[in-house]
Amino acid sequence: MRGESDVYLQHKRYYVSICIKERILSYDCVCTEGVRAMRLIEGRTFYKEPWYNSYRCMMSRCYRPKDASYKYYGGRGIKVCDEWHDIQNFEKWVNDNPYFDGATIDRIDSNGDYEPSNCRWLTMFEQDKNRRNSIVIEWNGESHNITEWAQITGLKRSTINNRYWRGDRGDRLFEGVRYKCHA
Repeated sequence: MRGESDVYLQHKRYYVSICIKERILSYDCVCTEGVRAMRLIEGRTFYKEPWYNSYRCMMSRCYRPKDASYKYYGGRGIKVCDEWHDIQNFEKWVNDNPYFDGATIDRIDSNGDYEPSNCRWLTMFEQDKNRRNSIVIEWNGESHNITEWAQITGLKRSTINNRYWRGDRGDRLFEGVRYKCHA
């Protein structure tokens, strides 16, 4: 037996679904098209877990066409393995591969699916090295991406990125601040 009613949370319309047989209470945002926003299993919630946002975003970018990142994930055929569609199985993987503060889920093969053998926790800085669109710049015999060069040189990442796309290369790319702001 399944009952549904409308409830409003944070000015968004949610359906509250109660499945007595499976003892599941779930809040599904109407706009998420099947992606769970919060799920209670036998009285347990996952949305308070530190890794939950990574799980929610992973599911959304793979299965929700309205997600801003869908075209880079679900639109390219990237999926989440069937095992992880059950959040409890994902939690088991997290327990075997401990989450740490500031971690984001990373796919080792950026063209592969989200599955236990292809995922790990990394910081955004570390993850930047594994992006399909990472720009690797060679200078003075060293090769690094823009984020690494920013850390090495002390320049802002945005400064190096803007100079790169403006066409600066070599020494001009890494010169000190070249423009003064007029007060």
